Amino acid sequence: MSDDAAPDAGAPAAAPPRPRVVNWLPLSHHRPDAHDRCLLVPVGGARRLAVCARCSTLYPLLAATIALQVLLGLGPARAPLVDTLLTLLLAAPALLDWGLSRLRARGRNRYRLISGALLGVALGRSLWLYFRDPLSEIFWTQIALLVFGALAFELVRTLRLDD
Repeated sequence: MSDDAAPDAGAPAAAPPRPRVVNWLPLSHHRPDAHDRCLLVPVGGARRLAVCARCSTLYPLLAATIALQVLLGLGPARAPLVDTLLTLLLAAPALLDWGLSRLRARGRNRYRLISGALLGVALGRSLWLYFRDPLSEIFWTQIALLVFGALAFELVRTLRLDD
């Protein structure tokens, strides 16, 4: 039989080559075993660039929120409760989603995209308030919520690993 004979019609087709995933630290800080938390963007051939799903919406919306406030010349809300609720409530879903994923709950990228967008708006607002007043209570309260929330999830994770 010659080498250029047609392949057997009954033989299974060869599997397509697996895409090669490229990590570039500013865009993805996940290990290869956590690429399910990333968007895999085609960059040519079989290569895919891993982009953190949450960060893919967080950073653009953070920048857009700050830019919009600059263009509109916005200052603090007349009712401080509005800024407090905006910055704290919009940050909470990202903290919860991140924390649950640290506890090994399997999340979905659509939730990461949404929570990243909400966090981007919340951080954009609080950073704008911080730029205007570095002693902004709203900014520092938001930072404290995020830090202590992350520490609480890490403590629970550590205690669960010790069992």
